[in-house]
Amino acid sequence: MELVNKIKKILFNPIGFFDTLKFEKGFKTVFTYFVITSFFGIVMSLIINFIWPEVSVYFLKKILGDFAAGETDQSSGALITLGFWAVSLLVSFLWAGLLHGWILIFGGKENYEQSYQLYIYAKTPQFILGWIPLFGLFAWIYYVVLLIIGTQRVHGISQKKAILMYVIPFGVIVLLSAIGLILIMTLFSNNPELLTSVVKQ
Repeated sequence: MELVNKIKKILFNPIGFFDTLKFEKGFKTVFTYFVITSFFGIVMSLIINFIWPEVSVYFLKKILGDFAAGETDQSSGALITLGFWAVSLLVSFLWAGLLHGWILIFGGKENYEQSYQLYIYAKTPQFILGWIPLFGLFAWIYYVVLLIIGTQRVHGISQKKAILMYVIPFGVIVLLSAIGLILIMTLFSNNPELLTSVVKQ
């Protein structure tokens, strides 16, 4: 029940949640939360994979966040996904460290522990909602929103600066991705035989 209440508070009252985050000490609570909620997301994504295998790769990527899933059969795909999930538990400390360094550049006032908590709790929409068809994009956007709110409340950074420090990098990523997609589409449209060879492989 406590876990459910925490999830509800993060999703529906993030300002109140992040304002009280300073009272949570250590990594045990947040890491336990990460293990449970991310495992829930993985299990639900595997169920989606079983029911609707054509979109499994897309939703597994949304859940795992930092890993790509290859095209495999369902049984081996499930094992690979669980393996990536286990690795992601450890890699989370690295990503949180990168986030912490980024926040410090913009004047963050708290330590790595608070940045790790911010990173994990902000990913709640992806764990809880990211596996639902068509909700992946919404979960990702809300993750960024929670990062902005959490950075303000936890690290004492102004709203304007918090928005810019996340929106600009994400905007650059989206722009580069769009450019890359356009280049790939242009390449295939100008060389249809290349597309044919790729499909055959």
